[in-house]
Amino acid sequence: MHTALRISVLAGCAFLVACSPPPKRIDPTGPESITSMQLDYSDLREWSDSLTQELLLDGFLNDYPRPVIMQVSNVENKTSIPDINTEMVLGRIRSNLRKDNRVRFVATLGTDARDGSVRQNTELTNDPMFNQQQVAERTAQGTATVPMLSVNTQILSATETVKNTKQRNFEMRMWVVDLRNGETVWEGFSNTVGKLQR
Repeated sequence: MHTALRISVLAGCAFLVACSPPPKRIDPTGPESITSMQLDYSDLREWSDSLTQELLLDGFLNDYPRPVIMQVSNVENKTSIPDINTEMVLGRIRSNLRKDNRVRFVATLGTDARDGSVRQNTELTNDPMFNQQQVAERTAQGTATVPMLSVNTQILSATETVKNTKQRNFEMRMWVVDLRNGETVWEGFSNTVGKLQR
């Protein structure tokens, strides 16, 4: 490419970048947010908040001693969308439940927010770097808390096509399992979100 032409192309690119409007901060759940044929942030946030609120209002937690110890299992993506942010969903579910003060979570089991240092602490015995009295107090055998309940979540979808019109429907399913007997003690579905494209 000739030097003059290369300079012209680079100048044009710089002009386009300079003339692009700067990004602006918006409410990700407000009217300016992007709506796509996929699942949007506002959908995931609304589902996480509404389902955990429904769970807390059900009353089944009153059948368990306080605090109710839970583990959070994985959010299973049953849609064809490969990049759903399941960590965000799990984090909001756990945070919303924990704010109720009736619920606590273990970090030793489950598939979300596990803290490997809990088990690593048990390996400190006889390590000269650490205070062995504290090691004995804080890593005693049989002191880790065992969860009573497991929270499980699935994100579901169904697609309908008529001629040139495509509709995708999405919803979230959440259920709680009593780990002593394997019984499902609560289950709920979010509202269904439909996306239409012609």
